[in-house]
Amino acid sequence: MSDDPFEFKGDPSQYEGEPISTATTFSLTSAEIESLKTEAKKGDNNAAFRLYEFYEFSDYNLEKSKLWELKSAELGNTAAQYNVAVSFFDSSQFEQALFWCEKAKLGGNEKAKNLREKIKLKQSQNKIR
Repeated sequence: MSDDPFEFKGDPSQYEGEPISTATTFSLTSAEIESLKTEAKKGDNNAAFRLYEFYEFSDYNLEKSKLWELKSAELGNTAAQYNVAVSFFDSSQFEQALFWCEKAKLGGNEKAKNLREKIKLKQSQNKIR
C-alpha cells in the first residue's frame, strides 16, 4: 500500500453514481419547508435551524438564512447562538457577540468559551484606544 494521499482507497463500487453536493444535502421540498416553518413557529429550534441550513447552503438566500439562524438562536439552539455570536464578533459588535456567546456557553457549546475570551480581548483593546 502506498503512502500517496491521492491514491484511491476502498471499494470503488461504493463511489458509483453521481456525487452528492452540499446543496443536495440541504435541499427541501416545498412541503418540507412549510412543515418546518410551522414547527419553528411553534418553538422548534431544530426546525428553524434546518431552515437556516436550507437557505444558507441550498437556496442561497442570505436574508432568509440570517432570519432563520437568529430565530433558531432565540429558540435556544446553541449552534445557532454560537454562529450569531461569531457574526456579531466579525462585524465588531462585541456587546451583541458576548450576549449570544454567553447563551451558547450556558447551553453547553464548547467553542463558545474560546470565543468569549476573544470577545473580551477585543473589548479591552477597544477601551484602550
